[in-house]
Amino acid sequence: MTSDGPAITGAQALSPRHEMRVLAGFVAQPIVALLFGFVTFPIVEVTGRPFYGGYTPDKMVGAVAFGLGTAFLGLMIAIFVALPLFVWLRRRGPITRTKTFVSGALLGNLPMITILVIAALRSATDGTEFSPVALTYGTLGAIRAIAFGTAAGLTCAAVFWWIAGRHLEAP
Repeated sequence: MTSDGPAITGAQALSPRHEMRVLAGFVAQPIVALLFGFVTFPIVEVTGRPFYGGYTPDKMVGAVAFGLGTAFLGLMIAIFVALPLFVWLRRRGPITRTKTFVSGALLGNLPMITILVIAALRSATDGTEFSPVALTYGTLGAIRAIAFGTAAGLTCAAVFWWIAGRHLEAP
């Protein structure tokens, strides 16, 4: 007789009230991402100048556009990645604060990882040289992208935890 690995134990069923909190937590993600992008745009813009030079002539338009871009990414990640991840994790037990924050940090970096994978696949098909360092404006640019993605993901995870997560842990 072989073992299929550790036994998977589901978490307790959610009450309708807790389900609504989880739904509210997911609905809030694009809004949180929009606000995060809008508020952090000045930092992103200033730290990017050494990499690509120049400046943004209209800071408000740049901040709104950056906020809308992060909101769109937040919506796509919440629907197509975070929600299935939530369901998968719920089947394996209660959602803890640690799981929520680690997932948020990883999902915040998903756009950059996706860009790097697409660039690598494209270079493999058309024979061009793939350089992640050139794509991210060097090592410092990569660190900047990872820091922003991690901060965005942790912020979204914190708001999700504040709205819904506290009610997901086992009593």
